[in-house]
Amino acid sequence: MTIDDGRTDRPKNLADNRFRTAGGTRTLGALVTMLASLCGVGVGANQASADAWVSVPCQWAGRSYPSGVTVHAGGWPFTCATDAFGAPRWNRGAADGHPDTVDSPGANSAAAQGYSVGAWQPGTSFFDYCVGDAALIPGTDYVFEAVPFNGNTFWRTAAPMSDWTVAPGSHHRYTWPTSRYCVNGLVE
Repeated sequence: MTIDDGRTDRPKNLADNRFRTAGGTRTLGALVTMLASLCGVGVGANQASADAWVSVPCQWAGRSYPSGVTVHAGGWPFTCATDAFGAPRWNRGAADGHPDTVDSPGANSAAAQGYSVGAWQPGTSFFDYCVGDAALIPGTDYVFEAVPFNGNTFWRTAAPMSDWTVAPGSHHRYTWPTSRYCVNGLVE
């Protein structure tokens, strides 16, 4: 459409759009930057900065360890860190044969009572189970890992016991009562 002086007429709604102007773009950019900073998102954010705000330390056998600390158990290094949601957890490194620096009493109770997610413990007779009435399978044959489930922490099998190095003088309590047997598929 042409106006009398020869210029082309533009629709009025585009001229009123503030986000198409330079000032509107700066305003939108400032809003996005402000929201990102409030949410903790930004350029250069990394695991170290995420770990810095964790107030709950990792637990190992009931003792607390701050984020970034590495402990050794069963010939493995475990480093206290955070998961994607900021909860404390142990990250297991490659087996190095280093002597134990923490107690490893064995997985003989609920993991939530003293262990953060990712911790490993050797099995005990607490995890004995039956296959029918004839076979009693010892819990001491496995290493267990603390895992999250429905807001709690539980033990699950992680490896055969041959993957765990029992250090001389460690506090692991193997128990294998010979009087146990299976009745109706249950340990007696």
